[in-house]
Amino acid sequence: MATEIRRPYRQVLAAALFDTGYRTPTDDGTPRPYDEVLHDAIAVLTEAAHLTNQPMRQNSSGQWEADPDPPAALPIDWAEFVTHALAGAAANIGGTEQILAGRPGSWEAERVRQTLQSTVGADDEHLLQHRTEPVVIRWSLTQRGRVAGVAANTIG
Repeated sequence: MATEIRRPYRQVLAAALFDTGYRTPTDDGTPRPYDEVLHDAIAVLTEAAHLTNQPMRQNSSGQWEADPDPPAALPIDWAEFVTHALAGAAANIGGTEQILAGRPGSWEAERVRQTLQSTVGADDEHLLQHRTEPVVIRWSLTQRGRVAGVAANTIG
């Protein structure tokens, strides 16, 4: 079933267990274990490595169609895929330095930083176009003061 609906097996299983009452919601803010997340990341990157771009050809009526010859399929630009995934993750976290904060001086961080800079710019100027999660702004209605000329505790 996971293959048919093009969803990771773990996601389908988790949904089925939740729907039947055998699992509680996991969106409680606690992070999943490192090994589990790493396994999923490797699985996604491996899946992407198997993606292909199917060339098009003109049929006898002059219409364009996918070339049905399997050897004609071309591998995707996997490096571009990985670069876009890194940029999206960095954007969701808040920037290049934020995502590398765990060990910013490591050689791995430097290579990832260089890759991100080539994609989002040296100052993260193109970062937001890669964001996939909504921006959350936390605001307390009990705060005092003025923001842009509007009282902070005013709604509407």
